[in-house]
Amino acid sequence: MLVLVQFPFADLRYFVERPPKILGADWTLAPDPGNPDFVRGFGPLRKRPKSDSTAIAAWQGEAWFARAAGAIRFPQITHRDFPRAGIPLVPQHALRRIFCNGKALWRVELGFAFDTRTQPSFTQILAAIGDVLELPVRVRTRGQWGQPAALSQQGEALGNALIGSTTFKDTTEARREMKLRSGRPMVLVETRATDDSSMWKDPTDKAVDTHHVTLEGGSPASRTEVDFGTLAVDRVEWPLVLLRSNRDDGGQATRDVRTHLCRLHAEREVLTQVLRAANKGKVTEASGNLERYLSQAQAELFASERFGVEQNQLRQVFDVYDRIAPSETRALIGVLGDRPQSIVRVESLTGSYREADGRPVIHVFSGGSIVVNDNRVNVGGDNTGIINVAGTFVNTGNIISKSDNNELKTALGSLKTLTEQLTSKLPEPAKQQGVANKLEALTKEATSPEPDHSMLKVTGQGLIDAAKTVAEMAAPIAKAVGAVLGILGLVL
Repeated sequence: MLVLVQFPFADLRYFVERPPKILGADWTLAPDPGNPDFVRGFGPLRKRPKSDSTAIAAWQGEAWFARAAGAIRFPQITHRDFPRAGIPLVPQHALRRIFCNGKALWRVELGFAFDTRTQPSFTQILAAIGDVLELPVRVRTRGQWGQPAALSQQGEALGNALIGSTTFKDTTEARREMKLRSGRPMVLVETRATDDSSMWKDPTDKAVDTHHVTLEGGSPASRTEVDFGTLAVDRVEWPLVLLRSNRDDGGQATRDVRTHLCRLHAEREVLTQVLRAANKGKVTEASGNLERYLSQAQAELFASERFGVEQNQLRQVFDVYDRIAPSETRALIGVLGDRPQSIVRVESLTGSYREADGRPVIHVFSGGSIVVNDNRVNVGGDNTGIINVAGTFVNTGNIISKSDNNELKTALGSLKTLTEQLTSKLPEPAKQQGVANKLEALTKEATSPEPDHSMLKVTGQGLIDAAKTVAEMAAPIAKAVGAVLGILGLVL
């Protein structure tokens, strides 16, 4: 099992009128194995294993990285540092890597590979993430080691260290303006699937409401599955990506998907920071680099596929973690003035951000309460609170839209509308989520190639029973459920 924490950074030095010379490695050239470039204070550049010309061309800056052991120090770790999961987690090796596209995008990967004797459950994975994020880490900036702090809190220190390692000696005032703008971090967990019949049978029903994507084919031997949620870290929402595969190709395809996910996350976060900096006048068009960056960002984010993986279904997940408001877009257009191509690109890029209430949310923290999607979730101890009512309805709507049976599509659409009305009348978030889950389960089964009649009856009856708690909704829901089942030749 691999637990990876990524910190993305936008380098605003690239956009000023006279961009300063960046000290250190030339990220646009592959490293020379005999005499590699260095990132000062961090480590030498290394080519990724098995990176061929196709991988190098797929995304600039992803075929090689800089080692970062010189500037990031982990404690001496053993299995005793990861007790929460309740299963032996033996650390095999640690990852400390820096990636850069030679321009505005930097990302730092920190992580641990574990030898897990048993396949961890979803709850155990969350517990292991908590232990990783709390590990005391030290970061060195300009030759000085900082105080130990939890890994999750070291984003600013990492940005300062990168600035310090790539900036020539300068005045304190000028250096203060040359900061990397930090984006939202991400946690990615990669495990090997062991259940041929269902990749996500084991992690308990707490994982059901994450956004799920299946890649690389339908058979167990060729399938890679990705689940997305949101991890609450110090009350800040981080993307949580769970990647599982049991492919027998040596893991290269899974590594490609991991690279794809990490880079997409960084591209989105850097774009957000660049656009907001431009809105505040921190980025200008004087050098022409903003226009070039927007062109590149549009090409990177809207590419149809990478590494043979259709990109849109992955990109849309990351779109929801931040949102550029219409007022911000109008202000950006004002900044761009008479540059029509850049204006079109900004409108396209900001338009790709979706409303935040469509995302899956898995909150993991030690206690208290948090407001999510206008619902309050109370948790205690180390419990996990999940709220994803709106996201569940979004997923259900997507399933309905793909049905080839127009009569069934209409009936399910009517049932969805009534169920949304029902949830709005239920006072408790947990009951709202339960109703949304039942509708999604019924919809999936009704639109499957070979619907399970017993499952349809159980979920249909569950919806009807839930509707009985709201008197005026009982009869309409029962009628709508009956219409869906009737099309499939069933009667409750």
